Amino acid sequence: MQLKIDEGVQQEIARYTDENSRILFLYEDGVSPYSHVGEIAMMISMVIIIIDKDQPYLEWFDDTIDTTMGAWPVKGYSKAYLDQDMELYIKPFGDIALKSESSVIDDTVVIRDERVAKKVLSK
Repeated sequence: MQLKIDEGVQQEIARYTDENSRILFLYEDGVSPYSHVGEIAMMISMVIIIIDKDQPYLEWFDDTIDTTMGAWPVKGYSKAYLDQDMELYIKPFGDIALKSESSVIDDTVVIRDERVAKKVLSK
């Protein structure tokens, strides 16, 4: 499984990341502390999650996908909703979308910084 990340998306991600951060690719299903809602509609919702390297993730993110930016942890079962070759790209009005050769998988991928939540909880 391969995920190409275009330059525009890489620049957006770079605004949130530093040497102490980790990127997760989340299927938004309500499973894990980083998943805020569980979709009950027949939609696939993917989120690029930014966490600190010391935040837990392995309990839920038990697999990886290869990306232009290195391996990203994913929930293993979420691969069933993805395709073999995919691309994250910027749409004309600046939104991020995920597509494969056969279809658009998610036309509203968001970047969510979960380090903010960690800082609020630790106060």
